[in-house]
Amino acid sequence: MLGTPHEWWDKRTGAPMASFPRFDLQETSYAIALFSQRTPAWTEIYEQMLDGICTRWTTFWAANDFNTQFGDDPGNESYPSAMSMLLPSGRHNTGYNIPGWVGNGLRQEHINTGKIVVEPDVIATRSMLFFKGWFALSYGIRAQITGLDSIHDPLAIANVGDKKTTWTHHTIVETLSSMYLDHNGAGLN
Repeated sequence: MLGTPHEWWDKRTGAPMASFPRFDLQETSYAIALFSQRTPAWTEIYEQMLDGICTRWTTFWAANDFNTQFGDDPGNESYPSAMSMLLPSGRHNTGYNIPGWVGNGLRQEHINTGKIVVEPDVIATRSMLFFKGWFALSYGIRAQITGLDSIHDPLAIANVGDKKTTWTHHTIVETLSSMYLDHNGAGLN
């Protein structure tokens, strides 16, 4: 948490929105799924690779933006001019956060009060649906390729302050499904 992720974590490709260290996790999972269809005899190797990917999903660096980006981006009034095309017209350097800035604590129900309420748990939060989905997908790819049913095994997920909460693949998927089905199927509002 206090250092930097290992150099194997891609943290440059796709900036500013897809440059966080987790993006290589789900993208590598897709590749392994394709490889496994062509070379099923290598299942043991793919299992080792997916075990490493799934372990990395539980670490601080998988959700480092959620775990470190609180409130508004302090640089949202001094973005480089090249970033202007990513923002709505007239919003460049006006305090509008660039896509990719998580802004933990800026949920709509808090904005009206003027409070920043940092949420500690990347799975329990009503934001970060993409994180939960890609996390579950990588674990699902592992289960599909290896045939190992570990959906109820406890996973210690690193959160804000590197505190940990215990979830399972199954409860993460249930949480994600519940959030998508909120408001009579309209999802998050």
